[in-house]
Amino acid sequence: PGNATLTIVGDANNRDDVRKVFELTLAYFGEPDEIWVTVGKDGGWELDLPTDSEERHQELWDKLYPSLLKPLEVVCPIALEFLKKQGHGILVHLSSHVAFKGEDELRGNYTYRKLKQAAEEVVLKMRKELKGTKATAINLRPAIIDTPGNASLLKTKKQKEEAVQPEELPEWVNKHAHDADLPENHYFHSNVVI
Repeated sequence: PGNATLTIVGDANNRDDVRKVFELTLAYFGEPDEIWVTVGKDGGWELDLPTDSEERHQELWDKLYPSLLKPLEVVCPIALEFLKKQGHGILVHLSSHVAFKGEDELRGNYTYRKLKQAAEEVVLKMRKELKGTKATAINLRPAIIDTPGNASLLKTKKQKEEAVQPEELPEWVNKHAHDADLPENHYFHSNVVI
C-alpha cells in the first residue's frame, strides 16, 4: 500500500487484541520479515534490593508483571504460530541489559532484573520451538538508548552521544537476521554514566 503505517489500538495483555494486530498486519502488509516486541514498566522506577523483604519483592513483582512479563507471555505464542506458518522471519525482543548485569553494576533492580530474565526465557523458548525453520527469535539488550523517554536521564550532550543510538538496533538486525550463527542474545554497549 502507499501508506507504510498501520495504527492498531490494543492491549498487549489481551490475546484477542494481539491476534488482531497480527491478522490485520498480515492482511495489510503481507508476511512480516521482522516482529519487534518491547515492554516497559508502568509507574516509574523503584529501588529494590536483594536485602528487601520477600513481601516487598512480591509486591513489586505483582505491580510490574503486567507491563514487563505478561505481554511477552501473550505475544510470543501468537508470534510463534504466525512465524511457523510463514516459515521465515525473526522476532526481536528489545529487552534491557539489566537482565544480565549484576547488582554490583546496576544496583537496586532486583525484581525488575528477575522479570527481565523471565521475559528473555520466554523468547528463548520460542526460539527453540522455531529451530528447523527459517524463523528465529533474539533478545537485544541495549544499555541506555538515546530516546525522548530517556531525556531526564541523559542530561548532557556527551551522555546523549555515548548512549546507544536508536538506529543502531534495526541496522544490526537487518545485517545479521539471516546469520546461521545468530546469537540468542546481543548486547549493545554504552559508555554513558548516569
